[in-house]
Parts: sequence; C-alpha cells; structure tokens
Amino acid sequence: MAIDAKLRTLLESFVDTGAWPGARVLSHEQAVELSLPAKHLAVLEGPVTIGAHTITLYLGLERSFPHKLPGIWLAEPGCLGLIPHEDNEGFICYHRNEGIVINRHAPLAVIRQALEQAIQVLRDGERGTNSSDLMEEFGAYWLNLPLSYTVRSVVEPASRPKAISVVLKDGKPDWLGDSPTAVTKFYHETLGERSVRRAIYLPLSPDTVLTPPQREQFWTVRDIRHIVDRHVAPKNRPIFHKLMRQQKPRGNDELLVLGVPRPSGGETLIGVEFANARQYYPLLPGGRCTDVRPVQISRRDRTYLLPRGGGNLELSQKHVLLVGAGAVGGYVAMALGSAGLGKLTIVDHDYLNPENIFRHVVGKSWLGSKKVDAVKSYLEARYPFIEVHGVAKRIEEAIEDKDISLTTFDAIVVALGVATVELWFNEQLYGLEAAPPTVFTWLEPMGIGGHVLLTGGWGWGWERIGCLQCLYTQPDSALEPFVTNRAAFAAPGHDYTRDMLGCGGAFVPFAGLDAIRTAELAVRSALDVLGRNEPGHPLISWKGNNRAFLAEGLTLTPRYSQSEKVLWENRYGYQLQNCIVCGEVE
Repeated sequence: MAIDAKLRTLLESFVDTGAWPGARVLSHEQAVELSLPAKHLAVLEGPVTIGAHTITLYLGLERSFPHKLPGIWLAEPGCLGLIPHEDNEGFICYHRNEGIVINRHAPLAVIRQALEQAIQVLRDGERGTNSSDLMEEFGAYWLNLPLSYTVRSVVEPASRPKAISVVLKDGKPDWLGDSPTAVTKFYHETLGERSVRRAIYLPLSPDTVLTPPQREQFWTVRDIRHIVDRHVAPKNRPIFHKLMRQQKPRGNDELLVLGVPRPSGGETLIGVEFANARQYYPLLPGGRCTDVRPVQISRRDRTYLLPRGGGNLELSQKHVLLVGAGAVGGYVAMALGSAGLGKLTIVDHDYLNPENIFRHVVGKSWLGSKKVDAVKSYLEARYPFIEVHGVAKRIEEAIEDKDISLTTFDAIVVALGVATVELWFNEQLYGLEAAPPTVFTWLEPMGIGGHVLLTGGWGWGWERIGCLQCLYTQPDSALEPFVTNRAAFAAPGHDYTRDMLGCGGAFVPFAGLDAIRTAELAVRSALDVLGRNEPGHPLISWKGNNRAFLAEGLTLTPRYSQSEKVLWENRYGYQLQNCIVCGEVE
C-alpha cells in the first residue's frame, strides 16, 4: 500500500488530540508487513479494552476520505467470539454510508465519532446486548460460509411449508420457484431444455433465535433436526413431515430452503443441500446423505424486490386497463410496471411511426410495430412478473367485440388524446351499474400543461357526481356542433395542430417530458384510488412554461393565470349538478 502524506498527517493530528491513548500511525513498511488492505492509504493501530479483553484495532482512511467513513477492523478477527456486525475479515459495520452527510470540514471529529461508534458496537457484542442483530444479519453471515453454489429464487416466503420447484441447467440448480411457471414469469420466457425437480420450503417460527454456523464447521444433519424440532411451529410440523415423505431420494442432492425470520420483519432465505441423499429424506429416520452444504439463495421474488424498488406488493394483485398506448399511455404503462402492477391490459389500434420516436417510451426499436405489442415487449423486458395483454383495436371495437369487459378491472386509465372518443367512453362508464375508478388524462399544446380527471368508482364507495362530461357541458351548448373544455389552458378558437405532411399528418406539438409529467400525474392518481387514498373525483392540473406558446401569438385562458395552489384547492369545483351524464337532470 502507498502512504498518502495528507491522510497520514491527519491521523497524526488525531493521535495528538489524545482521543486514542496508545495509538500509533503505521509506516508503509509496517502496513505491508501486516498485510493490511491496500485501499487504506493511512492506518492507525491502537489498543482497546472490551470487557475483560484488551484487543488491537486498526483504523484506516481511503483516498476518498472524508467523503467516505473510516474503515475499522480487528487485528484478530473473531477474538471476541461471534458478535454482530463483524465480518470474516474482522471489519466492523458501525455505520452505513447511506443516509448520512459527512462534515468534510471536520475530519478529526469524523474519525473520533467513527472510533467511538465502532468500540460501542464491540462492547454491545461482547455483552450480548445486541444479540438480536445476529438474526437481522443472518444472510450476511451465511455469505461468509464456503457456499456450495448460488441459486436464483422467485419463491415467495410463506407461513406454511410448501413444495417448490428447482429448475436445473446442465444438471445444476439454476432457479427456484413456487412452480416452473413462476420462474418463467420472471423472464417471460420458456424453460426450454431445462429439467425440473422438487425441493421444500420451510419457514421457521417468528421467535426463532439461531447462532449462525461457523465457517470452519457447518451444520450437521443432527443440528438441522434440532433446529426443526425447536423452531418450526407445531401446526407446520405435520405438513413438513408429509412433504419429506413425498420426496424419494435416489442419490440426488436434496435442497431445503429455510425462511429465517428477521426481528425487524420479513425473512432471510437460506439453502441447505443434503448431498447424495438416499432411501429416505435425510431429516427422517433412516434417511442418509454424504454431506450437508450451505447454498446461497439470491432472491428475485416480489416480496423482496418490490419494497426495495419502491413498488407496492398490494398492486401486484391488481388488474388495470390502459386505453391508449401513445406518448402519454406508454409512460403510464412504464410507471405502472415500475410501481409493481400485476396485470395490465392495453387497448390501442395504432402503429409506432418514426415521428413517435422522441416522445414514446419504447423509442426506435419497435418502429412499424403495433403500439400494444411494442409496449408489451418493453414492459416484459424491463419488469419481472407483470402480465401484459394487448388488444390491437380501437376501444369502441374492443368493447363491441367483447374483447374486454370494463367491470373486470380494478382501475382504468384513458390516455387517448381524442376527446370525442373519451367522452363516449365516459358515457359507457356511466351506463354501468358498478364502474371501476377511471383516470382520464390529456396534454395541452406546447408544454403549457396537462390534466388528470378521476371519475367512476361507484360500487367501490365513490359518488357518481363528477365526470369528464362536466368539463364540456354548458347550458347553452346542447345544439352546438363543437364543445370546448372548461379546464383548458389554451384558449378556444385557435388551431393548435401542426402539419408537416399535408392532410393526414397533423399532430399536437408537445415534448416527451410533457408526456412523462402528465403520465406521472395520472399514475399517482391511479395509485391513490387503488390504495383508497382519494375520496372523490378531482381534476388535477399542472402548468408549464408559456413562453413558446405566447411567442406564436396564441392565447391562454383565465384558468392558466390561477396559481397551482388555487387549482389544487378547486380540484372538485368543476363538477356540475346538471351534467347530462353524471348529474341530476331536471
């Protein structure tokens, strides 16, 4: 290791403060002789008293200090026995770098605080006051074992024992799942030539406290029998014994997946492999195996992945209909997938054209393809588990042909960008005895804003008043050929479309960022309604920069001049009691 003069001087200054009596800054030669990690460019060595033990600690600074906390480790790993927050190399996990802001201008204070925290971790470990942390970190200790292999898993943890599937590749375990189908749903592919055999998942009781096995000596069959006897709930034992009896070992390696509870909630999944199991399952009387080996379970299941990625486990059980897979609809689909939606049906008749590239989520990869096919493939390539069904028809045809039934969905998002059809769809909803909560979303031209309106939901607890037609219904407009949207920011009387090809090539100008922002607002509204966090039918609008819009001599409505605070406060004010669709007609 190379000694960094600046960091060495810093450690010498720390020694001079007397904060660590007996400590010394190591020279380059001393660090090399002790085989200290090369990443630490300056190292302190000093004695620390932990209970009845006097031990030696190292404190090292990396080049990135003070952007990163000091590393602190024991000169003799394991000298205090098995304690929480110490890895195989003796490093002490005393603080996570995530979630803190280090004061770069007080490096000596950072070093002092780090040393104090590390010593406290060691003292708590020696006294046993943080012994429950062993269960929190059980998976980390398992990683330190000489693992037989690592297998990817989409097994969903459960409170009861169950048979699970082991998918083999070239004769070796590759994936675990509650079924082979569960594995294919992760990649949205078939198993191909891979074979499948059975294994067992066994949850341990919530109050389980285990000492992690040591690297030098793994559990024996007898140890595992003892764990099962002590830490499997009585109601689960008959189920487990039945599953074991159903296994017929014939020299196979039998895999047992244990669900080890964490005090903070959830569980760690670990694998135990019984090598060359014969006659009976090794944990049954008369069962035999030649070896017991640890297996690393690399979790890819919903329960593990969704909370860590900001997703919602409850959403994985929901089915949403998306009407329109254009610019806004494509980003709606992506956001729903990111949130953890379980099932999505998309209705759109259109194809992805070159002019869609810069404002559609799938980009150029699917040019010339049906938008429903493009979005389906995009979602399945990006997110595991989601089930996507595409209907390549106009929404009117899809309903008339009974390709979909509106009442079967938990929520609907309409992102057509064609108000006439959306108003027709709004009437279809109000013709239902129980209509799903429905989000209508649309964009203004040239990025001046976007809107989301939530309606539907009667039968789910919402009132019927408040719908898309409320924005268009006026007392004097019943005989007018065209109606205008009262929520609009762009004033009526202008043609806001652009045409670069002549008739048939018209489009409304807006950017991909405008589509993203509007889609986000729509999906947040959908998630609110699915989570029962929205009691009514609000109209929610966002406002963008109007400079380019005004530069073309276009006109804004008075509604645009309202502040976003006022728009929010008046989000239910659009509703009309005499609406021809949702109101009480006198």
